[in-house]
Amino acid sequence: TLTPDFSDGQFTLTFRRPEVSSARLASGARITLEQLTSWSGPTVCGGELGRHLWVDLLDMPPATYSDLDRRIVKPLINLLTLAVGTECPLVEEMVSAGSDHPWLTVHQAAMKAPADDIIPLPRILLPLAETGMAGVGAWLDSTCRLGPLPSVVARVASSQDDTVEAQLLELTTVAEGLHRLLLHERKRMTKKQASEARTKALEAIEDLCEDVRDAVQAALHHLMDQSYPRRLMDLAEHVEQAVPGVTGETTEWKKRVTSARNDFAHKLEHGFLDEATAEESVAVLLSLRWLLTGTLLLLTGISPAALGDRIGNHEPYQLFLAQARTWLPTVYNSSGGSVA
Repeated sequence: TLTPDFSDGQFTLTFRRPEVSSARLASGARITLEQLTSWSGPTVCGGELGRHLWVDLLDMPPATYSDLDRRIVKPLINLLTLAVGTECPLVEEMVSAGSDHPWLTVHQAAMKAPADDIIPLPRILLPLAETGMAGVGAWLDSTCRLGPLPSVVARVASSQDDTVEAQLLELTTVAEGLHRLLLHERKRMTKKQASEARTKALEAIEDLCEDVRDAVQAALHHLMDQSYPRRLMDLAEHVEQAVPGVTGETTEWKKRVTSARNDFAHKLEHGFLDEATAEESVAVLLSLRWLLTGTLLLLTGISPAALGDRIGNHEPYQLFLAQARTWLPTVYNSSGGSVA
């Protein structure tokens, strides 16, 4: 808090360090935020108040450095990147084998120097105040089973260096993967129905050659799996409140995403993007970026309504919706969306 006294030209700066509660992970480890306050000056030009933050993971069961990197470090980088909307690389890291052992500084090529610019709070999609350390803990517990999928979404969300085609291939694949892992209870039919269908289908092909029977039998193992378009509809319904309007007219959006996936995955001989479809493809790509970002951020435990308020008022998201209405009017021809 800065308190000016205009009568004599004095200014009083009051800083109160925010209290951030720690959280327990499923492993029993405790995650907390260590805050170190520093002050330089005063000089004739003034002074500077700074705050250096460490994410501390304490009381963790024995683990290798590779496990720490895979289960803790990389997921934290992904969460920060998605929450801030820009790359948040590893800056500093220290490890210790226990309370009686010293802290050892870790050096690796992926580390970068701290950023010079501070991102203004209005530009941050999901600040820590919205989730607390409990949300960070929930994220770490939830994303360890998602493998590289959050990393792909975070990379696309923070950088536009790759081609549209490559990013579309990645995100259309991630969409299916996240559906399988997060919405796995949504099946096309019950186990009993699938078993009955397999039995009748195998009886009907008894007279065919062995290779054909084997091929049909292999295909029958996937009877319960949702189709790709149905998975898209499930994901759209899942984030309908958390990412308002992200799919526009959802049935039309589903067709565009499915078409993009099929075109890039199965029709490579016909070439890639041309000028006529470039803007449409960018709109589809950005819609997937925001949909998958919302899907992942819900794993912090934030309510869909609260996340919807954050995303709906987020300037980059509002810009996406404005662009999408121009680039893809058949899908984003109104402010609202629908899931059918």
